Amino acid sequence: AAAQGVGAVWLVLDDGGLGMVAQGMDHFFSKDGDIGRWQPAYALGRNDLVAFAQALGADAYRADDPVSLRRALAAALQAAAAASRPQVVVARIDPVPRPPYYQDPGLTPPAA
Repeated sequence: AAAQGVGAVWLVLDDGGLGMVAQGMDHFFSKDGDIGRWQPAYALGRNDLVAFAQALGADAYRADDPVSLRRALAAALQAAAAASRPQVVVARIDPVPRPPYYQDPGLTPPAA
């Protein structure tokens, strides 16, 4: 995208590892109360994905909470149009919570 002057925006969810793999292993091979057991096996550490995106020619932003995510997305959208450069927003997320697609059918939905 940088070489072609494309102002695309990417949102990277940084969980410090292969989160979907670890969550799948938890879902299929862990017992209740054992969630998160597979996280260490698929941890990649806290690599600097902002610096990596910049090294590839993109503008990049780090978001550590909802407020900084809103700001980073707004800045990235504005810069993508104005500069015709790729934009990357790296949002740090918690790797442990089980995503909704791994919920067992028939479970009572959580209270609102």
